Formats: sequence, structure tokens, C-alpha cells
Amino acid sequence: MKRIVSLILTLAVFAFNCVPLAAAEGGKPSKLERVMSPSRVITEDEAAEPDTPNSPSGDITVNAEGLTPFGVYEGIMETVNSLESYITDLYLEMSMQIPSLSINMDLTMEAEQGLLGKDDGSFDYYMLSVTSGMGMEETVNMWYQDGIVYTETGGDKVKLAMNETDFKKQFSIPEPDQRLFTYEEAVMEQWFEEEDGKTVLCFIVDAKKGIELAEGDMSAFMPMDIGDLDISGLDEVQIRVILNADGGMELMSLEYGFTYEEMGVEAAADIYLTMSIYEPGEGSVEFPDFSEFHY
Repeated sequence: MKRIVSLILTLAVFAFNCVPLAAAEGGKPSKLERVMSPSRVITEDEAAEPDTPNSPSGDITVNAEGLTPFGVYEGIMETVNSLESYITDLYLEMSMQIPSLSINMDLTMEAEQGLLGKDDGSFDYYMLSVTSGMGMEETVNMWYQDGIVYTETGGDKVKLAMNETDFKKQFSIPEPDQRLFTYEEAVMEQWFEEEDGKTVLCFIVDAKKGIELAEGDMSAFMPMDIGDLDISGLDEVQIRVILNADGGMELMSLEYGFTYEEMGVEAAADIYLTMSIYEPGEGSVEFPDFSEFHY
């Protein structure tokens, strides 16, 4: 069961790093402070192609500026990948069923993580997370500063020396140009919607193709080989991206179902994820006093 849960959460990491995400009503409020503007304009030849882009009948697939939804997302990606420092708010809901073991588990996780670039090219990092499920709640806080990892779990405060290269690999920290990827080949349908006066980018993504395309890019910073994942039970991912009044990204999220089998045990899960990413304000992030942490 632990491996099944780990696999599902690994796919969640993939989703946040490899596909445009979407927001649904009632999602976590955005703190986005940076305007993210689109960059890619569809050409006349592309617009003339009957399969560019695909969409449900009657939906608008190119905006007034000649951009496809994916073109708008590419502009967002370029801006996110250019940030020297950023904070990400994550929210996850997972409902998992293992019928043979009579297990029905609902899990939620909220996390804030930040990468703070320094003038010398190094960085500080932190992640604060709370996970709730099966009547239990676990808080895990982690900071990385000056080659030391500080972890606080259940009141226990531990520190461990680790160089930046190893830290990035172990904790899946991508390089700036790898924070968000674009795999238009995996987009099956894309269109624009309007919701509460805001523009929404809508996508249906072929998850298997997306993972296959991402394998080489993600191998640089993922602690496991995503090519070894059993993704036979993962099909389409429904994605929406809500834009703010300035045309930038307000909140991203996705929703999908997933089935998995190992050693004769079948599991199914429904996943809902949201994410916002923004630049930290000057002096807005303070690290704790690490004097009480021990090796």
C-alpha cells in the first residue's frame, strides 16, 4: 500500500511540473503578485489546419490576439522559468480505494515551498506541509540553507549536511528552465472559457503521452525513473487555468482518476490538485533559529 500511495504522489509531482494545471471553484486563494503575459501567436497556416487546435464543438480556440490556450500557457511558462526566487502554494485532495483490503482513504495535503535565489548563484529553500488522513495529521517542515538540511517532524529537529547538487536531486528541485514544461503533442483538446468575468484556459491532456515526453526532461531532477511507473490505469487529465484581470496566471489545478495494481492488489484513486506560484516580497520569508537542531 505504501508503494501505491508513493506512486500516486509521484504522479502528482509530475503533473505539477509537466502539464498546464487548472483551478476549480472553491480552490485555494491565489497570492500571485507577478503579471504573466502570453507570448506565442498562432500563424495563419496553423489556424487553417483543421486539427489545430482540437476542441469541443462551438468553443473558442483562438483569442482576439491570435493565441491558442496553449500559446497563452507558454507565455506563463517562460515567465515562471525566469524567476530567480519563487514561492509555490500547493493543495491536494486524494480519495483512494483498495476493495480487496476494504480500504477507503481520503487524504488532503497543503504545502508552501519556496526557492530563494542568492546573488552568488546558490539558493535557500523551504517546504512547510500538513497532511491529513484517516483521522491523523502530520506536519513536516524542512529548510535548506548553506549546505545544511533542517527537518522538523513531530517535534524532532534534525539537521544533515548535503551539497546543492544532491539536494536538488533528492528533493526534486528543477533547474530554472525545467520548472514547467510544454508538451503540446500531449494536448488532445484546448479551448477558452469565461468564468466570473475571468478567462479560463481549458485542456484535456493525454497523460500517457505527456509522461513519455517528460521522461527525459524530468530524469535530471526526479529521484526515481518515471519511465518505470505503471501508468496503464492513467488516461486523460482534465485541466483548467484561470487568468487574472491582467491576463496573468491566477491559479492552476488539475483533476484525474488513476488505477494501479501490484502483487494482485488493485487500487483506484481520484486526485484533485491546485497550485499558485508567485514571487516573494522583499523580506517576506524568514528562516527559524536552527540552534536547537541536531545531527
